[in-house]
Amino acid sequence: MGSDREKQQQLNINRFLLQNPLLRSLNPDKPPVREFLQSVRAVKVRRGDSVYAEGDEALCFYLVRHGEVHRFHRESDGSLRLIGIHGRGSVLGEVSFLAGERHGARAKAVLDSQLLRIDLEPWNRLVGREPEALAGLVRILSRRFHRTMDPAEQLEPARLHVLSYPDSPGRGHRLAHVLSEVLVSENHGPVLLLELGRQSGVDSQRDTSSALSAKSKGARAASGSEVSKSNAEDQSNLKDLLQRPVELFEWLRSRSHPGDGGYDHVDATPLMELEDAERDRVARTIPALLGLMRKFYSLVLVHVGPYIDEPDRLLCEIYRSADLIACARDTFTPAGPRWMDYRKSLSSFVPDFFDKLVSITEENSSSYRAKERNPDRSVPLKQNRIRLFLSANGEVGPDSPGMHRLARKLSGTLRGLCLGGGGARAYAHAGILEILERDGLEFDGISGTSMGAVIGAAHAAGISAAEIQKLLRKSLPDSDAILDKGVPTVSFFKGNRLNQVLMDVFGDLQFEDLQIPFYCNSTDLNSGQSLIFESGYISMALRASVSIPGVFPPVQMPPYTLVDGGILNNLPGNVLRERGFSRIAGINVTPLEDDRSSQTTVDFSEGVQGIMEYFSKPPVLSIITRSIAVEGRELLRFRLEDFDFILNPEMAPFDLFDFHRHDEIFEAGRKEASARLPELWKALLRH
Repeated sequence: MGSDREKQQQLNINRFLLQNPLLRSLNPDKPPVREFLQSVRAVKVRRGDSVYAEGDEALCFYLVRHGEVHRFHRESDGSLRLIGIHGRGSVLGEVSFLAGERHGARAKAVLDSQLLRIDLEPWNRLVGREPEALAGLVRILSRRFHRTMDPAEQLEPARLHVLSYPDSPGRGHRLAHVLSEVLVSENHGPVLLLELGRQSGVDSQRDTSSALSAKSKGARAASGSEVSKSNAEDQSNLKDLLQRPVELFEWLRSRSHPGDGGYDHVDATPLMELEDAERDRVARTIPALLGLMRKFYSLVLVHVGPYIDEPDRLLCEIYRSADLIACARDTFTPAGPRWMDYRKSLSSFVPDFFDKLVSITEENSSSYRAKERNPDRSVPLKQNRIRLFLSANGEVGPDSPGMHRLARKLSGTLRGLCLGGGGARAYAHAGILEILERDGLEFDGISGTSMGAVIGAAHAAGISAAEIQKLLRKSLPDSDAILDKGVPTVSFFKGNRLNQVLMDVFGDLQFEDLQIPFYCNSTDLNSGQSLIFESGYISMALRASVSIPGVFPPVQMPPYTLVDGGILNNLPGNVLRERGFSRIAGINVTPLEDDRSSQTTVDFSEGVQGIMEYFSKPPVLSIITRSIAVEGRELLRFRLEDFDFILNPEMAPFDLFDFHRHDEIFEAGRKEASARLPELWKALLRH
């Protein structure tokens, strides 16, 4: 009976193995396959027991038949970070096994598990007689890394991006290395820079069009004629590995060296110097090769160098495998044919090219923190354009404004800031921004409502917090600056002064001209829906967002009739979340309790001033606005999941129309930010 049970167990194991993608393509009747199946051992691992530890020899790899195994990486501080979850059918420990290296991570069973152990010698015999077995393992790796298997297989999917600088590959080389250095600081894991074109040095001068007139194939031919003896030997070794991705990956890794900024750098020029037929051969290996790179690194940046003309099959595979394609240019010359031809060419080979495109513009530092029209307005701002501002010597460095923003874009850790509405209380935003700027905390996009949108737009335009405070004192020193009485049929005030203030501050500035993405909302009375502004004239969008019902007349934008965005959403963090921002902070300036808004009698303690105040801003206005605020506060309870952190400055002492108390409100914002700054940093820097 025992023997029969063991035979049945072995049959069940064999059936499981043959149904797994690893061996599915093999003929089970062939002697090498039958011999291999008999060599596979079932191993029971209790919950909490180790499968292997970092530093252990990788003499085997595993298939999970039952249970669950987690993989952990030990961080520099000694803590363990979860990097993989392996369930039924998952392959475990195969990369170190194939590379002949010791394990770089540890694996532990979190449930009672049964693993099928595949040892080195039986596997090598099988691969030697049935090469399709190795191809099956490579396919598993490729599918996993391209995320077509269970997403839980890799909790933090490795990112792979392409960087090009069509008009100046020399500047692209410099940008690639600076960006890789910054990616190390913004990305929680190792970074690889893979360069496809050899650079003799970092050329700080912009390349001239005549120096770059040769086509990519011509560049390959020219470079091929200058290949040194050592490079010829490299190519000779390389040709034997073109269709063996694991060994090709190891060959590339042998050429790597650490960059000054803590990233790994690989010169992959020999791949590009291959003959066309050989490049076609290696193109078939590219998906698996890039998959292996994703396995070892949390982010891979591929700089295409001078290969920016019509891509061949090898380059097409790289572009199609990329998550994002970052394309850089300077703004000192008009967008030339190389820039335009590059985008046109790639869009015909990569169907989702414009979804992947991140346009990078290098600009003079003089335009930083200044209201200025976007010099490359052919590319919408939104989230697919990053503006880099050069230092005085015309170079880009790790601390160049916009560089960390670009790194966060590529790392998937964009930070968003949401500014709530609240009339004069929104002045607290300017005080909070002052503290955030002083501490070096920057955001990559802003959303706002009503008066919060006004301050948010100014900040997105590059205006510093100190300058915003000056603007508010000058343009909106008190409520009279925007409250011009009219016949109260549609609203108490005409809104003409408000229009003028917005025009004075923002002029003809458009969303596309801003330094970072900005979004504001308004409410359409016709449909009862929220409307999001992200293009067009800033002043017009803000006018719609601040149109408090009963206070200012609605804005007519057929087919919309627009009023204050705070009616439906006074803290629109969801707008940022829906657009890819993963770390979002909010600033709420609506107090939980508001005794001042409920006051309906004349404040005789203020004498004549109290009587004038009563009739110039009758209590009905405060009642209307407080009613809207109370509803908005309740709605906010259902939107808290949109935020990683919310600041709540003390606003109860201030009224909606207390613009004359600007300095006090600025200080209330500073106080809240100073007290909670460490918590805010922690929330935004979470893994």
